[in-house]
Amino acid sequence: MRGLIVNKAHFHQIRGGVLNVTGVNFTDTSKEAMATCLRESMRTADCPVCGWRGHVEDLDGSWRVTCPQGCSHEDGRPVGLRPLLHVPYDPDLYAELNVERFELGKTGKLLFSHPEGTNDDRFWATALAVYSITEKRANKPIAIG
Repeated sequence: MRGLIVNKAHFHQIRGGVLNVTGVNFTDTSKEAMATCLRESMRTADCPVCGWRGHVEDLDGSWRVTCPQGCSHEDGRPVGLRPLLHVPYDPDLYAELNVERFELGKTGKLLFSHPEGTNDDRFWATALAVYSITEKRANKPIAIG
């Protein structure tokens, strides 16, 4: 399966005339890195005024929606935080993002799965897209087969 992904990436590179296509092997290590990156991007936000960046959940478990530095608009309204990842409202996508399960394996790595009868393709596509941008790979198109 891993070779198939690399071969499809190479196929798309040749056929489409796109250079610098990188195939991705979905190993336990790469899946853990991608899922962690997706989680962190979903729980991180920034302030458009002062540039504060942090987690939207604070230490006592409540969710921040406004800048913790107290930034406000000219009319006095508090400035809302901008999430780093904007997920469009799509109930099916939300379901796939929430269905993925993980457990700690004997090797100390996270192992991922999804319940029978469910799909996790869009979860991994989203995780790969966020990971590729975060890891400064945005200048290389990525083909997933």
